[in-house]
Amino acid sequence: MKNTRLIFLFLALLGGCDTSFNPEGPFLDRLAVYGVLTPINQTHYVRLFSTYNPPDFDPQTNTTSNQVTNAVVSLSFDTTTVALRDTVVPRDDPGRYTDSIKAFIASPLPIARGKVYSLTVNSPVYGVLSATTRVPGNAVVDIDNDSRFSLTTPDNGQADISIFVTLSALTEGHAVRVFVEYELPVANPGTIFTEEIPLEITSYKDCANFEAEYPRVRRRELIGSRELWRFPLENYRRALVRILKTHEGVVVDFNRVYVEVIQTDEHLYKYYSVVNGFQDQYSIRVDQPNYTNIQGGLGVFGSFVSDTTVVSSTLASNFPALGCTD
Repeated sequence: MKNTRLIFLFLALLGGCDTSFNPEGPFLDRLAVYGVLTPINQTHYVRLFSTYNPPDFDPQTNTTSNQVTNAVVSLSFDTTTVALRDTVVPRDDPGRYTDSIKAFIASPLPIARGKVYSLTVNSPVYGVLSATTRVPGNAVVDIDNDSRFSLTTPDNGQADISIFVTLSALTEGHAVRVFVEYELPVANPGTIFTEEIPLEITSYKDCANFEAEYPRVRRRELIGSRELWRFPLENYRRALVRILKTHEGVVVDFNRVYVEVIQTDEHLYKYYSVVNGFQDQYSIRVDQPNYTNIQGGLGVFGSFVSDTTVVSSTLASNFPALGCTD
């Protein structure tokens, strides 16, 4: 009898609960700020958006870009303050949004490594927002002799390609990429083509058709230690063979092979990591991770640098020991 009363009490409590589920959280009207600085360019953009509440659960159904233009945007460094001016850029893909890209621009503005840059946005609706970034310094690349031989003579090399990188103390995320440049003197004289070396080949069909994965930005491991990136020699060979097969019957002149190191500051890496994380098709998250360093708003203000090390500026015009056998 006691158990029966407990069951009825549980059912009564369950029936009184509101079991409706709403996947949408409360909507907050905020200003989102996006800006990335790099010494690679002397033209820098900052874009402003207001958040929006989509009509249903799919944010892609929103077709209004919500760009914000009635703000004053400035960059400060050392004792200098630069006011960004309005600009309009044509949109390459007008599929979802049909209006042009509206942004704030600073140009020419050289960016110095190791320097702190502060961003201030003064909006009549959202108030004053701010953020800072410190641009990473130089990276040092070290490639052992066996790896250099494999890079310059892949048809005779034996070792996988090991690249050690000493990063700037200001670096949070980094990526190492390897490229080979070549020219087609007969078909396209003077045109330089670039092929990136895969970090992993995931689906090999034949010498001209395969799927590959390339380096992505990853977190540094320890301050002061060298980071190691290893590229299988076979992947390098297959990339070269695909070039030769694709341009079969045409002279291919391989010019040089070089290594690029990309370094990001703390804020850009954390934003990149959150945006590109948790995207696997087997997981369900009821919370949506977010990262921002914009005080008073959303978005990101960060920086990155790029260093290039030429391993060899003269390669063989072709690699006779490499050929398509399948």
